[in-house]
Amino acid sequence: VENLRFSYEEGEEVLHNLSVTFEPGKKYAIVGNSGSGKSTFMYVLMHYYNHFEGEIRFGSQSISDIQKKELYRSIALIHQNVVVLDGTLRDNVSLYESYSDENIKQALIRAGMGDYLNEKGLDFTIQESGSNLSGGEKQRIAIARAFLRNTPVMILDEATSSLDSLMAAKIEQTVLQSDTTILNIVHQLKADSLKQYDEILVFSKGAIIERGNYDELIQKDGIFRSLLSVMSA
Repeated sequence: VENLRFSYEEGEEVLHNLSVTFEPGKKYAIVGNSGSGKSTFMYVLMHYYNHFEGEIRFGSQSISDIQKKELYRSIALIHQNVVVLDGTLRDNVSLYESYSDENIKQALIRAGMGDYLNEKGLDFTIQESGSNLSGGEKQRIAIARAFLRNTPVMILDEATSSLDSLMAAKIEQTVLQSDTTILNIVHQLKADSLKQYDEILVFSKGAIIERGNYDELIQKDGIFRSLLSVMSA
């Protein structure tokens, strides 16, 4: 990402001259107060919007030259609002793509749904809008989809917000132990978790104002330390 600027409306810039390189296989935590531009940054990276200034490249190729369908085969975005289909558990994880039952089961197990799978089975029917699922079950299905697709990049935005702290921690550990490049928007700051990321990017008012690993940032008397004291509860 080089010199990225973005505005929803002309004259109201919300991302200001962002430059950052995400290296394959590394894990990145994105932190900042609500409204600091974290989610907007991710949506621009996913090419939800075309009207940005600057350059975004996936490998050596500009994302503007990549068809969105192909881009989404390489990047999985998991966020709080999960779309659930009226169909079987198998269909909801595979999204009607051709995967073996064994691979679907393994994705569900990695996403913390092993017990659910054993109880219900892949042919269990999920009702319209997931009315017979809890919020946590919906999010784990979304995470299983990403594991099944095995994308080289995974972006998480409040991906475990509906899970209890123990399950959220387990899934985060699974994600961090994968070979996937991870960009995780972290809303609840836990020192033990943040220490496992290769780099932490601190957003404020649409700009990256601090960056480094946990030890580097905690030594500074800066925004990260302030956020840690407020958002670690």
